[in-house]
Amino acid sequence: HTSPPPPPTGTETPAETKHGHHNAASSNQPGLSITQVGVSRRGAVGLRDLLKNHTGEPDSVPLSLLKHLKRTLKEWCTEETLKFLYGAGHSLVSTSSSEEVEQEELDEDDLEDEDDVMAAEQKRPSAPVPDCKTLQKETEQLEFRVREFYRGRWIHLEKEEEENRNEQVEVLDRTRKDPVLPLIDFNAQNLIQTKITLEKLSSCLRDIVGTLGLSMSDVCTELNNLVRTFRLTNTNIIHRTPEWTLLSVVLLHLLSEVSPVVLEALETSASVKYLNTLMEGLNLQRRDLLSLVQMFRPPSHMLTCTSPP
Repeated sequence: HTSPPPPPTGTETPAETKHGHHNAASSNQPGLSITQVGVSRRGAVGLRDLLKNHTGEPDSVPLSLLKHLKRTLKEWCTEETLKFLYGAGHSLVSTSSSEEVEQEELDEDDLEDEDDVMAAEQKRPSAPVPDCKTLQKETEQLEFRVREFYRGRWIHLEKEEEENRNEQVEVLDRTRKDPVLPLIDFNAQNLIQTKITLEKLSSCLRDIVGTLGLSMSDVCTELNNLVRTFRLTNTNIIHRTPEWTLLSVVLLHLLSEVSPVVLEALETSASVKYLNTLMEGLNLQRRDLLSLVQMFRPPSHMLTCTSPP
């Protein structure tokens, strides 16, 4: 009886060799980097970038945020806005921004081009102006339909009103060649944009006014009146939640010009401390907030903005 021959050496060599290589690789790496301990390389890069943001060096994110919001506030501000805040006698010409805006002077060629455009516009056929009562009635109907639309309802006109509308359209089609958009379209668009803006601002202010010793009833009316003076578009009302929060704080400071209750609340030490903490949460400082408020300040009111309470 003979003992079975030992297994070929080739059956053990690959496993032993692989195990030996693993031990050798582990022994040759005394200090493993973070990318080798449960974190992918992409995750490690993101972590390193996150740590860099806490080194105290200036960050480009707050700067881009301020630049974006300054552009928004500049587009919002109108002559009616300044009249509402400071009364008659204040215009956009007298307001100054913290950023220097380069203005291109018109030359003779620009003036000639403008004259040509005005002359061409005068030659265009104009559509007949709709009746004032008809326009007012259609505006009221449209506003009602917009409100019902947001409530999840659809409003259909009565058959008689629909027939009258069709007759009016036929009469207008006979008297004009080129189609002209009615004024109602602009009114409806502006109404929707205003409603969206007020909803966003009110949602952010509900979380702020209580800490300042205010209620929404203290700011709701004046906020509505202020927003209705803005020049809103489909692009300057699109913001993220932190941006809407900062915009609501800016408008709250503006409302202090027309509301003694808001002014008194903002001047308390508790309110100043809370707003400073809020700015720190957005990686901003108080001077950044004041620079945004300055977008609506005429020169005669600049001192109230630059000096802390």
